[in-house]
Amino acid sequence: MKGVQKIYDIEEIFNESSLQFIDCLIFPRRWKESIYDLTHANYETGGAIIYRPQQNFFICEYYKILNDPQSAYCTGKYDSQKVKDFVEIIEKCRQIDGFCNLNLVWFHCHTVATGEYWYDKFSSGDLQSFSKENSNYQHVLFTPTKILTYSEKPLAVSFAHNYQPEINNKYDKWEKIFDLMEAE
Repeated sequence: MKGVQKIYDIEEIFNESSLQFIDCLIFPRRWKESIYDLTHANYETGGAIIYRPQQNFFICEYYKILNDPQSAYCTGKYDSQKVKDFVEIIEKCRQIDGFCNLNLVWFHCHTVATGEYWYDKFSSGDLQSFSKENSNYQHVLFTPTKILTYSEKPLAVSFAHNYQPEINNKYDKWEKIFDLMEAE
């Protein structure tokens, strides 16, 4: 797939006063701290974000790390069993009324350990792996200062506002669902 890359400054989008994008991933506000932690680790992480389309926005509800966080520079190298288990849980959830419109966007992080050179770009290996995906594929790259997106159409990102608890409180509900399903 030939895609479009977009780059967003984390501080700028966190402090925006209005959400004015079409095709925009909306992250819960509290994810900013999690993104900071992920991008300031000594190793790269990767996984998937669950989102639900609503009008022109995509409400991000949960993210799951799907690689071995102890292996440095793991871009695109997800643990195949973790991915399989995660996708199975999502497929089960899609069978439940009210959850059928769940979608996934894949992500990974470039960290302070990866180096500042990579704060505003995908690697050639990233782009090569994306080119093998279908046209619905979407990817987010978190870095210490930027959020990059890759998709067929331009994909914007923003953070929810404090007065939007319906967006900001979904993570805890998903954490309980995954805890229950993974215990089975």
